[in-house]
Amino acid sequence: MKSSIRSKALVFLVAIPLALICALAFMLFTVEFNKDLRNAKAMLESQSGNIRDAIHLEVSRSLELLRTVALNPVSGRVVPRMAGVPNGLDNDDYKELEEFGLLTETMDQTSRNTTVDLVYVASSASSGLILSRDVQLAQGFDVRGRDYYVDAIKNPGAFVISQPRVSAEKSDEPIIVITAARTVADSGGNVVGIAAFNYRLTPIISLIKAQMESNAVEIALYDARGGYVLWNRFSDREYFYDPNAIVGLPELLAAYGFEGAPAEELQKKLLAEENSYFDAKTDGKEYMVQALRIPDTRWGLLVKFPRARVVSELLASIVPPLAIFISVFLFAQIGIFFMVMLSMVRPLATVGRHLEALAAADADLTVVIPAITRDEIGRVATSFNQFTGKLRELMVDVKKAIDGTNAIKQNVSAST
Repeated sequence: MKSSIRSKALVFLVAIPLALICALAFMLFTVEFNKDLRNAKAMLESQSGNIRDAIHLEVSRSLELLRTVALNPVSGRVVPRMAGVPNGLDNDDYKELEEFGLLTETMDQTSRNTTVDLVYVASSASSGLILSRDVQLAQGFDVRGRDYYVDAIKNPGAFVISQPRVSAEKSDEPIIVITAARTVADSGGNVVGIAAFNYRLTPIISLIKAQMESNAVEIALYDARGGYVLWNRFSDREYFYDPNAIVGLPELLAAYGFEGAPAEELQKKLLAEENSYFDAKTDGKEYMVQALRIPDTRWGLLVKFPRARVVSELLASIVPPLAIFISVFLFAQIGIFFMVMLSMVRPLATVGRHLEALAAADADLTVVIPAITRDEIGRVATSFNQFTGKLRELMVDVKKAIDGTNAIKQNVSAST
């Protein structure tokens, strides 16, 4: 009996409530985890935005230089005059133009102590260039057929960036060079040419590496217009854009675990949208990837966050409170169990033992059950003791009656 009562008390007071609270905790964990995961994605998007803004700041410094040159009234006056030198090629041919020296000095001072390689202006009516410093151009050189010139003329007042190329300069790492351009207008607002500069991506790549180290992420730089990679660290190599070995987005996405139709859909998404998010798997590790466009450029970033790190941070914020809650509940239930055992089960077990003893003593009515508590169990013991007391008195009276009857019977027998 006592074993059954204790086991039932353990089941109903500890096991079942603990199972219910664990189920509730699991549901709460699932809800909180999903909510915090969404918040983490928003936080990662914000962190990715900060990385993008840091890179855009580096680019915008150079673009501001270009804007300064393009909107300078001197440029608007000198560039139309270049048409007066039909076969002009470089500074040697245009140096006799009015305000030529002022323009070259302005371009030189504007680009001094910057990461810009070379600043120049080009006229729509002439094939040559006026450059910030004297550079000898090859005969037949004409920028009017270049992609950045065509794009700039089609988009007056906007910054345009050319396709990348690799410098022939010897260095430890390949030097990727691009040209940025913007239209130049005369005093009447008519487009008369462009201002442009050559820019090395080395500072941007160095900044990306620094951001990777400080934020513990992986970043890939790609051309969103051409659909190819500019820079990335693959598992087996560091890739710099190479026109002879172009790595397209499909190859990069394959390294992220996307192939076939999913890769095509994702590539379209990356080329069409400014910001997007997707999950990736590389070398058996899962990543949360945020794709962002760099403003004023044709470039995009893929920022990879290790999912394990994000999840571990979420678990570290969710699991301890839940574990403490379950532990407190468990100890409370165990305390309640022992209180119930002491206040109910133990007195009831005591009553049971004495009843067993009463039965084992061939109904010895002198056995008294102690009333340990004042509740129903104590009253049962007291009532039972009163019952056995009255039954004992009744048995005594019956015995006396029987003895009296036997005495009368013996007297009657003796008289006869």
